[in-house]
Amino acid sequence: MKSLFRSSSSSSTVIGNDIDIFTQILLCLSVKPLLVFKSVSKQWYSVISDPIFIKKHTQRQYPHSVMVETETNNPKFEFVSLDGSSSFVPFETLDFFSDLIIKIKQSCNGLLCCFSYEDYGNCTYYICNPSTKQYRRIVDFGFDMAKEKGFVMPLSVSLAYEPLKSRHYKVICVWMMPLEQSTPRLRACQIEIYSSETDSWKLSGDVFFVSYSITNKSGVYCNGSLHWIDSSKLENHICFNIDQELRTGMPPYRSLLYSEKRSNVEYFGECRGRLHLISDCVLESIYDILEMKTDYTGWIKKFRVNVREFPYPVVSGGFCVLHVEEVGESFMLVTYFCSPRLL
Repeated sequence: MKSLFRSSSSSSTVIGNDIDIFTQILLCLSVKPLLVFKSVSKQWYSVISDPIFIKKHTQRQYPHSVMVETETNNPKFEFVSLDGSSSFVPFETLDFFSDLIIKIKQSCNGLLCCFSYEDYGNCTYYICNPSTKQYRRIVDFGFDMAKEKGFVMPLSVSLAYEPLKSRHYKVICVWMMPLEQSTPRLRACQIEIYSSETDSWKLSGDVFFVSYSITNKSGVYCNGSLHWIDSSKLENHICFNIDQELRTGMPPYRSLLYSEKRSNVEYFGECRGRLHLISDCVLESIYDILEMKTDYTGWIKKFRVNVREFPYPVVSGGFCVLHVEEVGESFMLVTYFCSPRLL
């Protein structure tokens, strides 16, 4: 018994001292035990809290796929695998919302930000975990509520969730201020943050100005911040750090495009910790694929695609980008040619 104990103890020591083996074991665990294990020692806390570990764990826990809505009246969802795991289908409908017609606004590391319309200008938002079929009603965003707070209406509602940092999530609402505070080209706004930990809202920062182009768009969550791209010529982009509650701008991108005047933002999203933007010049069938530098000092033009060179016909106005990411020295572009849309 003693020799077996020593052997087992020796093996544990070897694994504990081999950071690569130790990390691979931790990557196989679910979020709940990892949050507990962060308190075991400084070494365990350092490994589990490392941003690279968090990204790898998120990619393993949430298989790499694109979610597409196939019906609008009674929403159903399909998943397009991007890494060969075609059997992974976390859910097909959101039928556990009973009689409500639910639309998905945004997804973030396994959670969904959803909403249902009651009538014009009034809607209810929910945060949903489709794996457990649990959801929480966050707030009813209506004109009466906005008026009580001194606002006009919500311009953007976004979800921020990092499961390995905390089991709690935050919802960020960008409120539109009364019209007299706005300008002909920019809207006066203020941010309000909901915390699931305290089940309460609080205002964050002062009044600032945003372009009309971000209306009704959720921010793109990446590396602890939400990002909004201003598709107008003003390029009044927004980056909001969740933990620091710090709002900054982002560098312009139009100078890198095939045509600055005739191009539109077709796609803006995150993949594996990188922000990507795709701009299209419809008249020329040219798509520019840009990537934000990791230090946020500018954009890099990664690829330029002429869809007329595709080996199959592309109908004008029927081509839409779902997802883009680098694959080695090349890239993968996921598109569709009909009505389904990316959520």
